[in-house]
Amino acid sequence: MMNTGSVVVVSLREPREQIWGVLAQLDERGVTVEGLAIDLFDALLQDLAAGGDLRQHLSVLFFPMSRVERILLDRGAEGMPSLDDRLRSRLGKSLRQLVEEKG
Repeated sequence: MMNTGSVVVVSLREPREQIWGVLAQLDERGVTVEGLAIDLFDALLQDLAAGGDLRQHLSVLFFPMSRVERILLDRGAEGMPSLDDRLRSRLGKSLRQLVEEKG
């Protein structure tokens, strides 16, 4: 089930992009996520592993429903870890934990 605080991937159109982050709000107007563009994920891992500050990477983003194609829970499958699993194995904490700490 997708709830506030779930780690999600939001696929958007016009322009086409994917955002990975913690779901802050979802209603008929749109979706609010604290996250970053998915293509910046590897740079995030490298910087955080080197002691970087999460605040430099994450933004609170709102997207109107007219741009949202789909919202997926960031869940892994056998042999394929989720992005959150990859972050946790590298840093010992989930994205949700890191966002709550930065709060």
